[in-house]
Amino acid sequence: MRISTTGSKVAAAAVVALAMSLTACGSDDETAGGGLSTAASAPNSAASEKGKAENSAKEEPKKDEKGEKKSDDKKQTEAQGEPGAIPTIANPFEDGEFAVPTFEPIEGGKEGTEEQRKEMEEVVRKVTNPESFEKWTRVILDNSCKKITEPALEEMERQGVSLEVIEQAARMQEEAGQAIEIPKTEISLSDVRVDGNHASATVKSNNSEGEKTQTQLFTHEDGRWKLCN
Repeated sequence: MRISTTGSKVAAAAVVALAMSLTACGSDDETAGGGLSTAASAPNSAASEKGKAENSAKEEPKKDEKGEKKSDDKKQTEAQGEPGAIPTIANPFEDGEFAVPTFEPIEGGKEGTEEQRKEMEEVVRKVTNPESFEKWTRVILDNSCKKITEPALEEMERQGVSLEVIEQAARMQEEAGQAIEIPKTEISLSDVRVDGNHASATVKSNNSEGEKTQTQLFTHEDGRWKLCN
């Protein structure tokens, strides 16, 4: 999996790799219209402007203390971003640097029970059909294994972005009519193979962008099955 972190994108996009692989149906050339990245770009969009201001300040002759104070105030204003700026959620499919992960069925695993199949199917259904664009990231975090969520949360912390900030960005983008479209997806699971706390299953998804069949991995954590890799 590759995710672009150029500019001011937040690499928290890693947490939605599984959901994107399920919602982005169709050929590789058609995937630009599907899926979601939780990379919030606008909250830190002033970074590049701040850099420009700093470079400009170095080139100008030194001014008196009053002049320096004005320059510092200006930099602080730029760092905070322009008032009313709408945060945006970036779609990594658009720059072609996102590679959807592929998995193989677990070898030697025993056939899963109908109860296990239904539980895994419901997990995939929740992730691919969130109640809103704003809450999608939270749903994915709640239904993904620690192998996925811990690195994503660490990266979010490193970048100074919280889940609440991402949800706020998604909400504002949604209110502005600029949210990434999440197609309603029908989900069905088959060929469930279980090996201890690990499992694989064939996931068939069908939405407005087409039909797709692929293998998904799961891990049993906190008393329930979660998406994993």
